[in-house]
Amino acid sequence: MTDKANSMAPQTAPGLPCPACGARIDIDVRELLIQDSFACPACGLTLDLDRKRSERALRAAEKVVVAMQEIDDLKKRWR
Repeated sequence: MTDKANSMAPQTAPGLPCPACGARIDIDVRELLIQDSFACPACGLTLDLDRKRSERALRAAEKVVVAMQEIDDLKKRWR
């Protein structure tokens, strides 16, 4: 990868800190769209996704997933 490509790459794995213990919960946008809940691997706290209250954010996430797929498709064409 070039230096420019490295500078644009994500610096951390997708996920979020657990609100209870602070451990990293590894989950990406695609998983958020299909899972209703996810758990902290350290303390076991289960987080439930309220799809009705999160509808606007989930629509935005869907657009991100579509854009990511389009980027992957373009990368494959240019290899």
